[in-house]
Amino acid sequence: MRAATRGNGIKGEDVTEQVRTIRSFPLVIPFRGRLDVQGEGIMRLSALKAYNETAKEPLKNASNGVAGAIRNLDPKVTAARRLDIFFYAVNDFEPAPEDEVRSLSSQVESLEFLRRQKFKVNPDLCVCADFGEIEAAIAEIEAKR
Repeated sequence: MRAATRGNGIKGEDVTEQVRTIRSFPLVIPFRGRLDVQGEGIMRLSALKAYNETAKEPLKNASNGVAGAIRNLDPKVTAARRLDIFFYAVNDFEPAPEDEVRSLSSQVESLEFLRRQKFKVNPDLCVCADFGEIEAAIAEIEAKR
């Protein structure tokens, strides 16, 4: 229902209208209880390149492009930057009586729950059992980049 920036860690800015322009942001979810999730807006390099080709003032990098778009007062500016979003945390969770999920006990469970609620999560999730698996996962991600 609402979207806010991290702000100063206690109070953030209301950016609901801006975030609603991000196509991967779900406007409706099946969960009926109270839910507070955390995500990160991203601007893919292809979107940055396309934006800069027609912009009066090109953006220096994708990170600044996201921050400026989200904090901008005009949602049309946000929409023009073709942002995406990945969700990665459930901060607060209180199910309604009709909700099937009663608790979340791990990060993996939380991410699976977010996916079922139509929140986009990073597809490169990987659970590693030891340091060798971590190194292999890092190498695989670096190869994709």
